[in-house]
Amino acid sequence: MFVSSLSKLCFLKVDRYRFNKEKVFNFLNYPRPHYCIGLVLKGQGEFCEAGEPPVLVRAGELIFVPITTQYRSHWYGSNTIEYISFHACFEQQCEPEALAGARLQKVSASNFKALQQDFAFAEAHYNKTQAEQLQVLSIFYRLLANLLPRLCKNKAEHKPQIFRNPTSDQPASVPTWVKKAFV
Repeated sequence: MFVSSLSKLCFLKVDRYRFNKEKVFNFLNYPRPHYCIGLVLKGQGEFCEAGEPPVLVRAGELIFVPITTQYRSHWYGSNTIEYISFHACFEQQCEPEALAGARLQKVSASNFKALQQDFAFAEAHYNKTQAEQLQVLSIFYRLLANLLPRLCKNKAEHKPQIFRNPTSDQPASVPTWVKKAFV
């Protein structure tokens, strides 16, 4: 794949979200039409994808949401909840191969201060002069290059642990055991 094909975005937007106390976003019936990479600045959130364990993110962490993911996010915590997100979509057949099969997940941010500065710059300049837009693209691709090797894939590998039920041949999940323990 040529370098020029990796830069073919059909959509890129950077937004800052700020609200007080609590907020719920429901994308269970309307999947996101783009990738999302968000940096949580204040507060915390829980991302719930159908059939998957919830993903909890806190200030200082990144959340990665693949394109077409159906989920619900519930933000809560401090008096102010704040995060900045890159939203991006690649032209058809130009998506980096490493994104294929990636799941909704949090990714630890090893250098929060630098990421915070990059995200803030991108949010303030993504729709400004051509030179500033190129800087934002540079930030986006540097972030993506650092993120790609760390993304987990294949949702089936991340299902809740299944235990063998000692009273039958049927498998039992942790929630099933908990229900039986409190009967």
